[in-house]
Amino acid sequence: MATAAPPGLIDRPRLVELAHRTVTLITGPSGYGKSTLIRQLAVGEATPAVYIELHRPVSVAALISTLELAARKDGLSDLAGVLVGDPPEVLGKLLAQLTTSGGLTLAVDEIDLLDDTAAGWLAELCAAVESPTRILLAGRAAPAELAALTGSGSITAEQLTFTRAETEQILAGALPGLPVQDPVQLVLELTGGWPAAVAVAAARRAAAHGGQEPGDTTIIGLPEVSTLDGAIRALVSLPLLDQAVAELVAGPPGLQVLADLAIPTADRGDGWWEIPEPVRDRLGDPAGLDLELRRRIAGVYAVRAALPTGVSLLAAAADPEGVARLLGSVSWRSLQSLGHTELDVRIRALPEEVLRRHPEVLTAALRTTEWAGVTPSRTDWLDRAARLTAPTDTARPAVDTELARQFVRRGHPDEAIELVDRVLADPSTDARTRGRALVVKAQAVTSGDRASQLIEGRQLFERAAVQFRDVGERRWEAETWAGLGYSIDFSIGAIGAAVEHLTRAVNLLGTADTQRAQTLTLLAEALVWLPDYERAATAAAEAEQIAARTYDDRTIAFGQWCWAWVTSRQGDAAATTTRIAAAMQRRGVWSEHAVGVTMHAEFAALLADIGDETGAFHQLELGHELGRSLGYESPLRRAEAIVHAKVGDPAVGAKLLRALVEDPDTTPLYRWQYLLLAAWCAHRRVFAGVEQTDGSGVATAAPGEAAGNGTEAAELARLAFESAQALGHPAVVEALEPEIGRWARALVGGRQTREPVRIRLFGAIQVRRGTADVPLPPGQAAELVAMLAAGGPLGVEEVIDRLWPEADRSLGRARLRNLLNRLRAHSGELVLREGQRLVLVPGAEVDVDRFTVAAEEARSAEPENRPGLARQALANLDWPLLAEIEQPWLVPIRNGVRRRALALFDLVADDAFRAGDLDDAARMLERAIELEPYDEVRYVRLTEVFRRQGRRGSARAVLRRAMAMTAEMGITPSPPLAALVRALGRAPR
Repeated sequence: MATAAPPGLIDRPRLVELAHRTVTLITGPSGYGKSTLIRQLAVGEATPAVYIELHRPVSVAALISTLELAARKDGLSDLAGVLVGDPPEVLGKLLAQLTTSGGLTLAVDEIDLLDDTAAGWLAELCAAVESPTRILLAGRAAPAELAALTGSGSITAEQLTFTRAETEQILAGALPGLPVQDPVQLVLELTGGWPAAVAVAAARRAAAHGGQEPGDTTIIGLPEVSTLDGAIRALVSLPLLDQAVAELVAGPPGLQVLADLAIPTADRGDGWWEIPEPVRDRLGDPAGLDLELRRRIAGVYAVRAALPTGVSLLAAAADPEGVARLLGSVSWRSLQSLGHTELDVRIRALPEEVLRRHPEVLTAALRTTEWAGVTPSRTDWLDRAARLTAPTDTARPAVDTELARQFVRRGHPDEAIELVDRVLADPSTDARTRGRALVVKAQAVTSGDRASQLIEGRQLFERAAVQFRDVGERRWEAETWAGLGYSIDFSIGAIGAAVEHLTRAVNLLGTADTQRAQTLTLLAEALVWLPDYERAATAAAEAEQIAARTYDDRTIAFGQWCWAWVTSRQGDAAATTTRIAAAMQRRGVWSEHAVGVTMHAEFAALLADIGDETGAFHQLELGHELGRSLGYESPLRRAEAIVHAKVGDPAVGAKLLRALVEDPDTTPLYRWQYLLLAAWCAHRRVFAGVEQTDGSGVATAAPGEAAGNGTEAAELARLAFESAQALGHPAVVEALEPEIGRWARALVGGRQTREPVRIRLFGAIQVRRGTADVPLPPGQAAELVAMLAAGGPLGVEEVIDRLWPEADRSLGRARLRNLLNRLRAHSGELVLREGQRLVLVPGAEVDVDRFTVAAEEARSAEPENRPGLARQALANLDWPLLAEIEQPWLVPIRNGVRRRALALFDLVADDAFRAGDLDDAARMLERAIELEPYDEVRYVRLTEVFRRQGRRGSARAVLRRAMAMTAEMGITPSPPLAALVRALGRAPR
């Protein structure tokens, strides 16, 4: 990780100058300051940095895993996302990411521990990277592959040796009273400029209390090994220290014993301390840690959010039993801190007899891949768990539940139900596993949209939700509500209930991760059917942002699928095609599983919506090819019917639609659509070849051919509207099938559904009616609409005072009449007059109102739900508010929105910080500072986040902004701000 350099170090500009190349190689014996220098170089600039220190020989897989973990801990989740997969694949993705990252420093310490595969992979990376990326490598010696790099800079032991000026700087104030003419020269002669010895000389002299004889040269040395007892040598050998760990090893004095012996330690800034490696090499003795003590220390590391260090401590001692016990003792959520690749490496290193004794390691690991789909490692873990777990083992129900989940994902619901029924019948099944089994069974029974089993599915989901709430599994509870909303409510056409349950799921997910993103895509699809395109687009946009940040291809693909739904219903054919193409580029992550059949089916239907016949039939072909290989083709029945109805053979479409209408398992959600499209097929058969259209691309009857509307088409259209009415959602017809829906409405003589008016105030004012933009006439019409949208109904006199403050009442009223007439003629019904006040047209939706309501919901919610609700509210925020209007009436409205937004940013930043997502915390604080640049508190908090990540350059940059702000305002920096300036070693420039 990009650990901050220890405080009190000297600047060595001559070495910084030597390290100006894209790749710099630093080599030298122990104690020459290689680690110190590489950290200083890594964190000295504002660009993000990832620093790793190797502690054991590593293969290329272990190197990539270590990089992934460090990047994730440092908040660089986009970088961590590409560090998963086979080494050649990772190399390509990493180079692509570095090309577009805008600058990154990658530092690898102790490169002499790289094996040939790791050194070769790293050499390939070094040979291919370009500025502004920098790679810093340090070690006692460079592997041949890295030593042979051309064009790299090098720093050797000769350059690392302290000069006289550097020795004076580090010894300043440490040697007063030493009765020699030139104490600096004495130290140089005794140490040869060896940086570690010079640093220890200063530390020991500063710690001395007058007991040394003048000229005693022991001030420049470490304690003799013979003077230290075994407990202290064992303590010194540990990679991380705190008081609890120190007391386990050395007794109650804890860390104080190191201070008493003047053994130097460095504060990492995250609650842990480290001993410099040269001191550990010289004084440490890991053999002093017996097996049980080592395991207890690893347990402390795990509790203190340093599980990877604990696992490494046990693995280095060749203790697979200890590793398995440690991995099996923590929750599956804690296992995620290892990163997927590292966890896979650790599990593969465990002998099968150890895993047979600790199958909970495999089941917990499986749960870390909950939202990653069917991955190779998940398949391997599941196979091993099934093979190594006996039918009578206590872990067997958990294994069978995961096997059943795999069956569902692969389109085999009957096999899944058989397994989970066995789990649910077992009285030894624990509460968490029982809840998961209920969810898996619910997913299985509802996987085929079989109406007869939806009631059972609902009951299963509801029981599982209660089970998870009781055991505190919020993520699984969220998944359960999402399943209930999407698989049950959405399937039967209860769109309002679906949105409610999916929103509840999103609210439970306060962390911006892949589960939240995937749930948002389901919510967006349900909102399209409501229809609420604005909220759907907001949900889709947040899902897309999370997917891009996590670099999760599966989530990105689902996000593009979701966007295609939104854009197709908004009539944007080009955007729909682009989104589907983007999802197809990531086909590898979903094309081998049952969900791939559904995606091809949906893409075919969406392409038919926009008239792309070739693309639609190609997607059907791909879907059938995959479906035949999986034995799962049911989603394609609906898609084929839609494609033929819209762009294919209407006779084939009519036949397919008739079969779907008559199928008893057809859910109410789709019944109206099948009837509507059957009516359209009847119309197309009668008017085959007629090219006359109504301007929207929908064929209409030619004059004198009224009989073509026919009784069949009219009757089917009537039944479609009745079916939508019975659904309780009559607006769905024109919402989901706008062009054909309008044709059908005209055919049966019904009233057109009033299209909703939506007004956007964030950014520039925009008005939409349905899917169409509503232009506003020039002049003050936009300000009038904005006034009413932002502040609610207003009296006529107040409107006149705001728009024409210089006009008398008669002139003002005349101008207002003219303005209202022009607005009505130009834009339709937007503003109405009710007596002596003006109001917006009934039902008009305003984005600021939606934000305000969501913000208040977040503020008043239960504490555990606030982060998720706050994220939803912030997804509606797109500052500035009414950028083109600068009027006094807008100031209090802007201030109110700003105040609510800042409270939400602070809430989400705090939650992200507690969850360890420092990257997200920094992003929220940056957005808050952009919104309110004159509040010191957030600058201080952001600086602390960057310090925790080891990004000292970024921290200094924030401090410079803060100090410039205080200077601009003419105020004195607060004590916390001034303390940070001192802590970072120098005042910001």
